[in-house]
Amino acid sequence: MDFTVKHFAGNVKYSSDGFLDKNKDTVFEDLVNVLRNGKRMPHTDRFKRFQSLL
Repeated sequence: MDFTVKHFAGNVKYSSDGFLDKNKDTVFEDLVNVLRNGKRMPHTDRFKRFQSLL
């Protein structure tokens, strides 16, 4: 699954393939709460499946 983040300098496209392996640094609690509790966000269900890895 791909997703795009709208940065101040323009849109940046990301891929979820290998995302956890590439991003094993600290995840801030506020971000975890957004991912866990987001509404109508395509990543919310996926995050719930992988939250045990955090």
